[in-house]
Amino acid sequence: MVAPSSGVFYVTASPNDPELVSVGDVIDTKEQICLLEAMKLFTPITLDAFNRNSTELYPRDKQYRVVRIVPTNGQVVNAKDLLFVVEPADA
Repeated sequence: MVAPSSGVFYVTASPNDPELVSVGDVIDTKEQICLLEAMKLFTPITLDAFNRNSTELYPRDKQYRVVRIVPTNGQVVNAKDLLFVVEPADA
């Protein structure tokens, strides 16, 4: 999964909160997995956000395992930087 835009990557909702997801977690497509902040605007990111009208990259009826989280919390990312590696949970 790649960054849809540039911003600061956060895997926690606030500094004192637990991580939204960790390596090994099984998630669905509607679960918030990170936040991207740009100009004080925090955008929640889900797998479902990558599904478009004609293309469903992450089918909504499946679950996915987080294999790898690439950036660190608070790291600046650019559009199309790799954020997460996920795989179908039944794999």
